[in-house]
Amino acid sequence: MLEESVLVGQKTQVVICPRLFINGRKASLQQLSNARAILRTQNYIDGTPVTKHFTQLKFQDDREATISFQVGSNIKDIHVEFQAEVTNTTTKKQENFSKEKTFTLST
Repeated sequence: MLEESVLVGQKTQVVICPRLFINGRKASLQQLSNARAILRTQNYIDGTPVTKHFTQLKFQDDREATISFQVGSNIKDIHVEFQAEVTNTTTKKQENFSKEKTFTLST
Protein backbone atom coordinates (compact mmCIF):
# COMPACT_ATOMS: atom_id res chain seq x y z
CA MET A 1 0.00 0.00 0.00
CA LEU A 2 1.33 3.41 -0.92
CA GLU A 3 0.73 6.15 1.66
CA GLU A 4 0.14 8.58 -1.21
CA SER A 5 -2.93 6.56 -2.23
CA VAL A 6 -4.60 7.00 1.18
CA LEU A 7 -6.87 9.99 0.62
CA VAL A 8 -9.74 10.85 2.95
CA GLY A 9 -13.11 9.97 1.42
CA GLN A 10 -11.55 7.93 -1.38
CA LYS A 11 -11.19 4.19 -1.85
CA THR A 12 -7.75 2.68 -1.52
CA GLN A 13 -6.40 -0.82 -1.94
CA VAL A 14 -4.21 -3.18 0.03
CA VAL A 15 -2.39 -5.75 -2.10
CA ILE A 16 -2.04 -9.23 -0.61
CA CYS A 17 0.75 -11.38 -2.03
CA PRO A 18 0.70 -14.69 -0.18
CA ARG A 19 3.47 -17.22 -0.64
CA LEU A 20 3.12 -20.81 0.44
CA PHE A 21 6.08 -23.08 1.06
CA ILE A 22 5.81 -26.71 2.13
CA ASN A 23 9.05 -28.34 3.30
CA GLY A 24 10.97 -25.41 1.81
CA ARG A 25 9.39 -25.76 -1.64
CA LYS A 26 6.99 -23.34 -3.22
CA ALA A 27 3.44 -24.73 -3.25
CA SER A 28 0.29 -23.74 -5.11
CA LEU A 29 -1.90 -21.12 -3.48
CA GLN A 30 -4.87 -23.33 -4.43
CA GLN A 31 -4.03 -25.27 -1.25
CA LEU A 32 -5.11 -22.29 0.88
CA SER A 33 -8.62 -22.55 2.28
CA ASN A 34 -10.80 -20.27 4.37
CA ALA A 35 -8.57 -17.33 3.38
CA ARG A 36 -9.61 -14.06 4.94
CA ALA A 37 -8.29 -10.62 5.81
CA ILE A 38 -9.10 -8.37 8.74
CA LEU A 39 -8.48 -4.67 8.21
CA ARG A 40 -8.47 -2.31 11.19
CA THR A 41 -8.01 1.43 11.00
CA GLN A 42 -7.49 3.61 14.03
CA ASN A 43 -7.85 7.37 14.21
CA TYR A 44 -5.37 9.63 15.98
CA ILE A 45 -7.95 11.79 17.78
CA ASP A 46 -9.47 9.29 20.21
CA GLY A 47 -8.02 5.95 19.03
CA THR A 48 -11.38 4.63 17.86
CA PRO A 49 -10.83 1.48 15.77
CA VAL A 50 -12.90 0.52 12.74
CA THR A 51 -12.69 -3.14 11.67
CA LYS A 52 -13.70 -4.65 8.35
CA HIS A 53 -13.63 -8.38 7.49
CA PHE A 54 -12.94 -9.74 4.00
CA THR A 55 -13.86 -13.41 3.70
CA GLN A 56 -13.67 -16.09 1.03
CA LEU A 57 -10.57 -14.62 -0.59
CA LYS A 58 -9.36 -16.59 -3.60
CA PHE A 59 -5.81 -16.62 -4.87
CA GLN A 60 -4.12 -17.61 -8.08
CA ASP A 61 -0.46 -18.50 -8.31
CA ASP A 62 0.30 -15.84 -10.92
CA ARG A 63 -1.40 -12.77 -9.44
CA GLU A 64 -1.98 -10.84 -6.26
CA ALA A 65 -5.30 -10.22 -4.55
CA THR A 66 -6.51 -6.80 -3.50
CA ILE A 67 -8.95 -5.60 -0.89
CA SER A 68 -10.49 -2.13 -1.14
CA PHE A 69 -11.85 0.11 1.55
CA GLN A 70 -13.11 3.66 2.01
CA VAL A 71 -10.61 5.90 3.80
CA GLY A 72 -12.06 7.65 6.85
CA SER A 73 -10.81 10.90 8.32
CA ASN A 74 -8.00 11.25 10.86
CA ILE A 75 -6.52 7.78 10.27
CA LYS A 76 -3.38 7.12 12.28
CA ASP A 77 -2.67 3.58 11.16
CA ILE A 78 -3.97 0.71 9.09
CA HIS A 79 -3.50 -2.82 10.39
CA VAL A 80 -4.04 -5.79 8.05
CA GLU A 81 -4.07 -9.41 9.15
CA PHE A 82 -4.22 -12.25 6.64
CA GLN A 83 -5.38 -15.67 7.83
CA ALA A 84 -5.70 -18.98 5.98
CA GLU A 85 -5.78 -22.71 6.51
CA VAL A 86 -3.80 -25.47 4.81
CA THR A 87 -4.50 -29.18 5.09
CA ASN A 88 -1.53 -31.12 6.46
CA THR A 89 -1.36 -34.15 4.14
CA THR A 90 0.36 -36.27 6.79
CA THR A 91 -2.08 -35.70 9.65
CA LYS A 92 -5.11 -34.79 7.46
CA LYS A 93 -5.79 -31.85 9.81
CA GLN A 94 -6.27 -28.17 8.96
CA GLU A 95 -3.45 -25.92 10.18
CA ASN A 96 -3.95 -22.18 10.66
CA PHE A 97 -1.50 -19.59 9.41
CA SER A 98 -1.52 -15.81 9.68
CA LYS A 99 0.58 -12.78 8.85
CA GLU A 100 -0.02 -9.18 9.81
CA LYS A 101 1.34 -5.74 9.00
CA THR A 102 0.65 -2.25 10.29
CA PHE A 103 1.02 0.84 8.13
CA THR A 104 1.52 4.04 10.16
CA LEU A 105 0.48 7.18 8.33
CA SER A 106 2.15 10.54 8.77
CA THR A 107 -0.12 13.42 9.71
